[in-house]
Amino acid sequence: MKHLRYLCFHNTILRDPRWDKVALSSLLNSLHRIHNVQVLDLCHYHDPIILPASIKNLINLRHLILPDDSFMPSGISKLTCLQTLKIVVVKDGNHESGGLGEIEDLASLTGSCCIGNIKYANNVEDFKKANIYGKKQIRRLFIDWDISSYVSSFDVCIYFVKKYGLEKKCFELEEVKLEALRPHNNLKELEIRNYPGILFPSWLGDPSYFKLQDIPLKRCNKWDGSGRVLDRDLPCLQSISIIDCAMLKNIKIAQSTSLKRLLVEDCPNITSLHGLCSLHKLEKLEIRKCYNLLISVEEILPSKLQFVCFEDCWKLTSIPGLENLCSLKELKLTGCLELELALEEKLSTMSCVLKIFNCPRLKKWWEGYEFRYIEVCLISPQILCFSFEYHIMY
Repeated sequence: MKHLRYLCFHNTILRDPRWDKVALSSLLNSLHRIHNVQVLDLCHYHDPIILPASIKNLINLRHLILPDDSFMPSGISKLTCLQTLKIVVVKDGNHESGGLGEIEDLASLTGSCCIGNIKYANNVEDFKKANIYGKKQIRRLFIDWDISSYVSSFDVCIYFVKKYGLEKKCFELEEVKLEALRPHNNLKELEIRNYPGILFPSWLGDPSYFKLQDIPLKRCNKWDGSGRVLDRDLPCLQSISIIDCAMLKNIKIAQSTSLKRLLVEDCPNITSLHGLCSLHKLEKLEIRKCYNLLISVEEILPSKLQFVCFEDCWKLTSIPGLENLCSLKELKLTGCLELELALEEKLSTMSCVLKIFNCPRLKKWWEGYEFRYIEVCLISPQILCFSFEYHIMY
């Protein structure tokens, strides 16, 4: 079988599951005979498997796809041509399988990489040994302290499982883990979820990441905005998403020549947003469920904005620079109970679509326009709210 390049194991063709095990066992015992195979796809097998140490002989293997919950193969570090590795489980202290450090020499890993369930990992030295920085072909890195439901969509997927009695919980340990997972500068997208640390590592936001385009931070509930995370200009950065960060109090964003989208959502304790006026290329601004946010008069909205949304910003009183948005296509204001706009703050665009609901203090402002359609809704005798969606007509 020296000419075999692609091998896919389909248990569906076998009627008796007992034959599946016989066939798989025979295959695993014959790995030394297929040393030229480039693709080994076992994901259709119905149970997790543990590959034998002879897997290290498949030195030409480029794509290894295993059934869910299969353990990291020992000896996989020898497969230096490997580009795809999924879906493998790491369990600290498990002597029957390898740790995260097994991928140390796999410099050819390519595409998108997910490292999940990090909360169950305690061997920090294994994180350092994994040498994520040496994976120059990884373009998207997804780091999650929990487990994601769409892990199969990644080219490289590794997640940890709990070993009872060894779990340690302290934010210092989590910060060390994240520090050790520093990616290469070729990265284009970095997403961090469920991070329990207080500070992010110094490499996050470093200008050396000159290709980075997208940074989503989700459910980082102990981060209060401290550290230099977003206050350094990344030349290719186009999108920042900050979602469900409960302790976040303020954000400082560096002047950017490339950022086009900013989303801040479900951050109930945030009170200020600094640097908004310096985002000259910003086209889309979405602020949702930031109940205590105030926009200072110095933070004038960038003039190139096309879409602006403020939703459930209960204490928001003003939106500086709204009248200067010459490219605005849609303005959505919902649940901004304290928001007031002066009559002179007229929108400068002729075809802007407005969607306004439950903003009772905007009545005088919108009465200064002529609209094709207005729907007025009386929620209670004390609160007059209105909802409309139309184009402005002058």
